[in-house]
Amino acid sequence: MALNSRAFGTEITGNRGPNQELSKEARSSIISAVLAGTPKSQVARDHHVHRNTVNTTFKRLQHHQSLDSLPKSGCPTKFSSADKRKIIRYIRQDPKIKWKTLRRLIYQDGIDISFSALRHIIQASKLGYWRSSERPKLNEDSARRRYTHCRT
Repeated sequence: MALNSRAFGTEITGNRGPNQELSKEARSSIISAVLAGTPKSQVARDHHVHRNTVNTTFKRLQHHQSLDSLPKSGCPTKFSSADKRKIIRYIRQDPKIKWKTLRRLIYQDGIDISFSALRHIIQASKLGYWRSSERPKLNEDSARRRYTHCRT
């Protein structure tokens, strides 16, 4: 029975999907193979990547003098995933919570978050668009006024 062995440098778990970054170990393996004189096309086959990936990895080392990933563009988030879960939990506990009350509760927990970031979290969780399940109750007087308003 033949063993299904993997090529050196490939990820053990196979979780790296298309268009995802190489790990630092994979980059160092690619660089060491290229510096050892192995053709770049052979290195690409051994590591199961495109040969352009081998070229760009080698150029990255020459240009940046490092195998680390470059910093990502954009503003980093000021809140953690735990903060996000806490905000969503407050909204689930009281779906009709007022903004002012929610901001006060969040501030008491030590979370400093802007209004727009808070709104973004609520919209992403799809909790802010529910229609009220409890309709306002009409008494006799208000029902009569609404009815007469509609007839005129």
